[in-house]
Amino acid sequence: MSEISQKTSNSLTKAIALAVAFLFLYATVLAKLGRDWWSDENYSHGLLVPFVIALIVWREWDGLKKSVTDPAKLVGISAIVLAILMLFGGVLGAELFTQRVSMVLMAGGVIVYFFGLRIINLLAVPFVLLALAIPIPQIIFNRIAMPLQTYASQMAVWGIRLFSVPTVRKGNVIDILPRGSTQTISLEVVEACSGIRA
Repeated sequence: MSEISQKTSNSLTKAIALAVAFLFLYATVLAKLGRDWWSDENYSHGLLVPFVIALIVWREWDGLKKSVTDPAKLVGISAIVLAILMLFGGVLGAELFTQRVSMVLMAGGVIVYFFGLRIINLLAVPFVLLALAIPIPQIIFNRIAMPLQTYASQMAVWGIRLFSVPTVRKGNVIDILPRGSTQTISLEVVEACSGIRA
């Protein structure tokens, strides 16, 4: 066996071993993330993210190969250890968000460990896309969505009053009394109207 084919075989073996180890560590995290992408309308865009990332990597493949530098082993190992600690902490605390963030950090750590720091610049967009596809904890989501819902309600009332329609806002519920009507119509500004969902 020639030296080049042996190096290729070793690289392939390492890549397969890494993929198996990654899947072993994050199988339940990936399964739950896939279910959330499938069922949560706020994060259904996550179903497209792996394909978009694959397309970006495929299109930038030549640039990625050229940007490979000496491995940054210390930085890579530090990121991997931190990712494992976050994973175990997330599992012990039943906190999915921490486990999912650790998955992104683990992928970054492995890439830096084998290919150096410079390649991360070219992979910044895929990592940002992956990070944005991770559902944030519901308590944080509500803290962001509620003020936006209130703001949307206030803007809706302002717009309706421009047409001289009697309007009363109670939280996120808007009561409208159309001309010639004796009954009010209630409209609710729901979470989907907060503007968070694209």
